[in-house]
Amino acid sequence: MLLAVALLAAIQVVFTYTPLLNGWFGAAGIDLAAWLGIPACAAAIFVLVELEKAVIRCAAAPAPAV
Repeated sequence: MLLAVALLAAIQVVFTYTPLLNGWFGAAGIDLAAWLGIPACAAAIFVLVELEKAVIRCAAAPAPAV
């Protein structure tokens, strides 16, 4: 899976920074701040989804018998 992520990132870089592809698709390069913001947002979304899954698991768990 890590290979797929690396491959996708490489393809994205080629798409974003190759002048020929820029002309075809009207794409433009992004600065370092944007590149740093992308994984930060992805990490935040990952944490929120995992918290949501934990809450759902806790809510669905049967109550202990007394």
